[in-house]
Amino acid sequence: MKRIFALLLSLAAASCQPPPPVAPPPAPVPPAPTQSAPATPAALEYAPTPDAPFRQGPPAPGAEAAWQAPVPEEGKLSNGMRVLVITRSKLPIVVVNLTTRHGADLQPSHGLGSFVGEMLDEGTTTRSALQLSDDFENIGAIHQSWMDWDAAGLWVQALSQHFDRALELTADMVQNPRFDPADVDRVRSQRLATLAQQADIPQVILQNTIVRVTYGNHPYGQPLIGTAEALKKIDQKALRAYWAARFTPSEMIAVVVGDVTRQDAIAKLEKTFGGWKSKAATPRPLPPPPKVAPGIVIVDRPGAAQANIAFAGVGVPRTSPDFDPLMVANTILGGMFSSRLNLNLRERHGWTYGARSGFDMRHGPGPFTASAAVDSPNAVPAIKEMIDELDRFAKAPVTDDELTLAKGTLIKSLPGRFESDSSAATSIAWLGVYGLALDEYRTRPERFQKVTAADVQAMARKHFDRSKMRIVVVGDRKALEPELKKLGIGAVTVVDAESKPVK
Repeated sequence: MKRIFALLLSLAAASCQPPPPVAPPPAPVPPAPTQSAPATPAALEYAPTPDAPFRQGPPAPGAEAAWQAPVPEEGKLSNGMRVLVITRSKLPIVVVNLTTRHGADLQPSHGLGSFVGEMLDEGTTTRSALQLSDDFENIGAIHQSWMDWDAAGLWVQALSQHFDRALELTADMVQNPRFDPADVDRVRSQRLATLAQQADIPQVILQNTIVRVTYGNHPYGQPLIGTAEALKKIDQKALRAYWAARFTPSEMIAVVVGDVTRQDAIAKLEKTFGGWKSKAATPRPLPPPPKVAPGIVIVDRPGAAQANIAFAGVGVPRTSPDFDPLMVANTILGGMFSSRLNLNLRERHGWTYGARSGFDMRHGPGPFTASAAVDSPNAVPAIKEMIDELDRFAKAPVTDDELTLAKGTLIKSLPGRFESDSSAATSIAWLGVYGLALDEYRTRPERFQKVTAADVQAMARKHFDRSKMRIVVVGDRKALEPELKKLGIGAVTVVDAESKPVK
C-alpha cells in the first residue's frame, strides 16, 4: 500500500515540473539567385491550324432529290360515284375526302353554299351535333365539312383500324344532314357576327370590295359568306334544297389516301355508299363576267395609318390552256419572295412587308389581284411603282435568271402538296372537280420547264393588261384622294365597307 502511495506522489511531482524549452526555428535558407526564363523556342509559338481544303469555298449543291407526284388509281361505285385511291402504308392512317363537282358558284342566293357546308357538321337525322362529335372523338378521328366556290364536301382522317366506322359516320353526314331550325338560327347568328367583324378588318374589306366592283351582279360579285340581307332570308328549306342539288353520288368524287389498297377502299365505299341513290341537278352555265373599266375605288377609313392597295381584274378559269405559262409569269411578277413587285416595294423602298399577285382560278374566271399594304404617306408612290412594274412586264422580256428561279419555285414547291395524307387527298380531289388528267401533277414539272421567256411575255400582254384593271384602296380618303386624282386613271369613286357609294 505504501509503495502505491509513493508511486502516486512521484507522478504528481513530475506533472508539476515546467516543460523543457522549445528549440528555436532553423535559420531561413537564402533564396537562390534569380535567373532569366529561357526564351521560348520558335517551334513552340502559337500558330492557328490551317483550314481544311473543303472550307475554302461553299459546298457544292447535291444532286436533285428524285420525286414524282403520285398518280391515283381509279374506280367507280355502282351508284356512279367516282373513286380515286393512293395507297401509302408507312403510317396506319386513312384519309377520305368526299368532294362535289360544283359549289357555291351555282347558289341561288349569296352565302347559301357556304352555309350548307357548315351545316353538314351540325348533326344528322339520327345524331345531334354533340353526338356526332363524340362518335368521331371516340375513334380518334378528325373531320371537317365545307363549301367554296367550286366544290363542297367533307373529309375525315382516322386510324386504318377505324376506317369502317369513320366511313359510317361520314356517310351519315353526307346523306342525312339534320338542318335543325335551332341550329340554323345559331349558325346564322354566328355568320352575321362574322360579317360585322369583317367590316373592321382592312384586308377583308379590300377583298370584299374587289369582288363587288369587279363582278357586280355576277355570281362571283359577293364574298363567299354572303350578305347580311341574304343570310337573314336563308331557312331550313333553302339549305336542304341546295344540299340535295349538290350532294348526289354521280356528282361526287371519293378520294382515299393512306393505308388501304384500291380494292379494299372500293369495297368498303360500296358497302357504305352503294345504296345511296339520288338524281343530280343539271348545272347551269356561269354567265360571262362583266368588262372592267379602269378607275380608282377608295374605301374610306379616316385616320388610317396604312393603305391596303390592289390592282384587280378578271382572271382566267382553272381549265385555261394558258395555265402553265401563266403560272410562271405570275410567279415572276408577284408569286414569290424574289418577285418584281416584292423586290421593288419591300426590298428597294421598304414600304411594305410584302407585295404579291395571284389568280383565283375557278370553274369560271376568278379575280386577278396584285396587292400590298403600305404606310399612308407612301401609298400613292407605291401605286406608281406598281404601275411601272405592270407596264414593264408587258414591254420587256424577263431575264433568264427570273425564268429559272420562277420555274424552280413552282416545281420544288409541288411535293408540299403531298406532304400529308390529307393534303394529298385535297390535291387529288381538285383533279376530279376540274376534270383534269390523273397524271396532272406528275407531268407539271416537265410542262413548266418548257415555258420560254417569249411565252411569259405573251402572258404579260394578254392577262396583265392594266387597262382592264381597277385600283382599290382601303385607307384615309382625306390623305389619299387628291394625289390619286392626279394619276389620271379613270374616275375616282368613294364607297363604304359594303361598297355603297359615299359622297
